[in-house]
Amino acid sequence: MKFVMNSGDRKLSRDGKNVAVTYNETGASCPTSCMYHPTPNEYAMEKRSQFGRVSVCYTKKGRTNIHQSTAGVVDGLKLRVAVSNFLKLRNADKGKDVTKAKRVTVVRWHVSGDVFDNDVPSVDYITAQVWACEQLDAVGVKSIGYTHGWEHDECQPLKKWFMASCDTADEVERAKALGWMTVLSVNGDLPEITATKLVLCPNQRTKGTVKCSDCMLCAPSALPSHNLKRTIAFQYH
Repeated sequence: MKFVMNSGDRKLSRDGKNVAVTYNETGASCPTSCMYHPTPNEYAMEKRSQFGRVSVCYTKKGRTNIHQSTAGVVDGLKLRVAVSNFLKLRNADKGKDVTKAKRVTVVRWHVSGDVFDNDVPSVDYITAQVWACEQLDAVGVKSIGYTHGWEHDECQPLKKWFMASCDTADEVERAKALGWMTVLSVNGDLPEITATKLVLCPNQRTKGTVKCSDCMLCAPSALPSHNLKRTIAFQYH
């Protein structure tokens, strides 16, 4: 697990300074049911064939790949320490990195990876993740996060802050039935789904003009309700 206080990512914010990010190792912290997994299971392979175009998870490319390759596996203690240190900096009057910490308004959890350990949800890590989101809520820092673990009982506490990351229309409907807000990977035209209205990611729709920290449609705790009949669609990239 790796915590970076000022991401520098111009997709997330205009100057990359007000969004902190975390990374977990891609694959090791992900469920094999994700069609982007390096070693997908049979169900994920079936989704790949239906999707029509999957080469590799985007987190295995570019700068994100460098971060995920050094992030290590899920680690609840490391997460708690990183967030505690971040909050201490925000509460300090002066010192190294205090200004950087005070700039942060959003944390984008798991730019790479998920909350699994050997294909099983890590209860220790999920408990630490819930604690971290609660601590940040208390100081007005919002959370953006996604998980492919939305169908597991152990992951249900995350739905207050995380979106259910779905690969098919059927998964969207199942996640909605469990009370999750949802995102869906798409390849080309947006499909019609009875239970929801698909909305293309504003960042993709505006070719990067709208930043994640401006939009916040993927931040359930920042929205007035979880019962919105809307699913954010991400074109495969």
